Amino acid sequence: MKTIVRGFKYTIKPTEAQAKALDSMLRDCRSFRNRVLRFMKKRRSTNEAWHREFDIKKVVKIGEIMKYLHFKDSKVPGRSFTTVCEILYTHHKAADLLKQRPPCYKGVESPHAIHIPRELVKLSSEKLLLPGVEGELTVKWSRDFSFDRVVKVIVSRDIFN
Repeated sequence: MKTIVRGFKYTIKPTEAQAKALDSMLRDCRSFRNRVLRFMKKRRSTNEAWHREFDIKKVVKIGEIMKYLHFKDSKVPGRSFTTVCEILYTHHKAADLLKQRPPCYKGVESPHAIHIPRELVKLSSEKLLLPGVEGELTVKWSRDFSFDRVVKVIVSRDIFN
């Protein structure tokens, strides 16, 4: 059976305080990704493919340790940090299989996103409530859709610029 994943674009109008909280969360996700990647590069012991040396469980475990050592005060939901690790593993595996360059560090200006599971988000036709951001965000969806079918919400800097 084929699974179809649909995305819906949206824009938000955050207050100054909400924009600051979202920026902080995006920065934490980027820093977290870079720390996990740096750790993996330092611990790499062979010339084998990345996905053979680091399986998904190992990468997530590294992420769990990083989360509690360096990001325990972050407003980013813990599950979102785990998703960063899963995506990093997927990128490494794809780079190995396609014989491409492995993922590199993301700079301050690099685009980054937070993947927030559906159960942590409240959605309506005009409002969006995200964990770590005080108050409801005013949202404009690209088109109408059924909110009960949403699996996750992806927040990136370009939705509120």
